[in-house]
Amino acid sequence: MAQNAIGIVELTGVAAGFTVTDTMLKARSVELLLARTICSGKYLAMVGGDMADVETAVDAGLLAAEGTVVNTCCLSNLHPDVFAAVSGANVPGELAALGVMQSFSVAALIEAADAAVEAAVQAGSERITAKGLLVNRTVIPRLRPELLSEMI
Repeated sequence: MAQNAIGIVELTGVAAGFTVTDTMLKARSVELLLARTICSGKYLAMVGGDMADVETAVDAGLLAAEGTVVNTCCLSNLHPDVFAAVSGANVPGELAALGVMQSFSVAALIEAADAAVEAAVQAGSERITAKGLLVNRTVIPRLRPELLSEMI
């Protein structure tokens, strides 16, 4: 199954969480990435697959949620390492810095992390623009390895 997107539904309780997760998995061809209770009795269901399948699965889950949704999101064009990180298989090496965000919603945190690259490019561009030296900028999701070797 091609994975380039994730869908998240965060719920207020465990019973609804099982119902929504089951509904999402039955709605389309998606893979269960994470389904578990999280703090304060909430439940998080995360599926992966191609964007159309993920969106359909999340929509089906929302219909089954019956007013128990805390937050939801669908993100596309994700780097393959995101899937390894979600499963716990991708452990970072030595860290030069640590940034911490706390939220009442895991889905909101994942959206914020996804936006971090855009924000970093924006902040850097503003500094270069202030000096009158910005020529162009871009953010490229899932950069092909051939291009990376040309940059280094």
